[in-house]
Amino acid sequence: MAMKLANNATTLLAANITSGATTLTVTSIDADKFPVLSAGDWFPATIIPNTGAIEIVRVTGRAGAVFTITRAQEGTTARAFNAGSRVDLRLTSGSTASFAQVGDDAKLLASQTRNIGEQINAAGPALDPPDDGDLIAGVLAGVATLFTMTWANLVAWLGLLFVKKAGDTMAGGLGFGSVVATTANDLSKHLALYGAAFGFNVTSGTLNHNSSATHDFYAGATRVGRFNTTGLNVSASIVAGTSIAATTSISSGTTMTAGGRIQGNTDIVSAGIVYAGNGLASMQTNGDITGSVWAPWGSASAITAINAQIEARGNAYMNAAIANIMPTVAAQGAGAVGSYVFAKCSAAGVIGAGTAGTTLVPAGLITTGGSSMGAGSYRAMGDFSGTAGAGRTTLFLRFA
Repeated sequence: MAMKLANNATTLLAANITSGATTLTVTSIDADKFPVLSAGDWFPATIIPNTGAIEIVRVTGRAGAVFTITRAQEGTTARAFNAGSRVDLRLTSGSTASFAQVGDDAKLLASQTRNIGEQINAAGPALDPPDDGDLIAGVLAGVATLFTMTWANLVAWLGLLFVKKAGDTMAGGLGFGSVVATTANDLSKHLALYGAAFGFNVTSGTLNHNSSATHDFYAGATRVGRFNTTGLNVSASIVAGTSIAATTSISSGTTMTAGGRIQGNTDIVSAGIVYAGNGLASMQTNGDITGSVWAPWGSASAITAINAQIEARGNAYMNAAIANIMPTVAAQGAGAVGSYVFAKCSAAGVIGAGTAGTTLVPAGLITTGGSSMGAGSYRAMGDFSGTAGAGRTTLFLRFA
């Protein structure tokens, strides 16, 4: 609301007015001497009769020669006036109260501060952004006291409260209170990245890491792991203080280490060696298993130890059979037709119809009194090779 003034604005009433009238009409020839009023504008006017007391009014609207007035201002009394009474625009004591006064600590009436704001909104230049030294003005809350600050100070103060959209660093943490998401992929309550397809949320004490496709983990520029719908794939080592468990596949490009067990409901795949017992046992890439449990059988390698054990037990069983089942050839009448003997080839022999006794050497547990079986023909009763020195010891029957 603004007060308007004009120089030497004076006229006469064109018609009588009563004490209750809210409009007055002046001579049309003088009407344009008075200010044009917009909504909220006004000017002071004094009505002066030929005789009697004057009245100060506030003119709040003008339509040509017709003034809209508020009566009995500044201690005067509304009364009737005759046509021909003077109407002057005069600067009165009450109207000057709308001006800020020197020495009153720049205090302004609330209505006047509103006028200032309206003027700024209507005519203030747009600065985007202002210069650091530009002044920002305002009114202190609860009082009519103006203040100013520079744009640079305002930006610095706001920087303590807010984080910029880009290029800023948070000095503290980011909290979401105790609100929980409705579902594991509901990102409306917490942190959404790149729309609603990627982000983090919390549901009933669980932190959910959401991705519409693949979760990749990097150390510098190197990808060290990947989660997707097919399972967990780790390019480096998998290390856990307790157990590693999965309902799908676990795949590691190098080592997989756990303080407890490694458990998968489907495949556990490693491109390298799988260790247990802090490295004391392992499953090799060729399928062999190593560990100290195999050492009593002659090797830490399962395949080597098992083969050696089979050989040892087979030889022990054969030797026991030789000693227990067959008495010495000498006790039977060595070399008699129809007798049996354990022997092997000492020279090239004939396999099939028979083998010459001269090419057979008896086994160490059998004594025949010579380096060969001597005369006669023998038939091998088991696996046998006729190559000199190459055949294994087997059972022979003398048939001629």
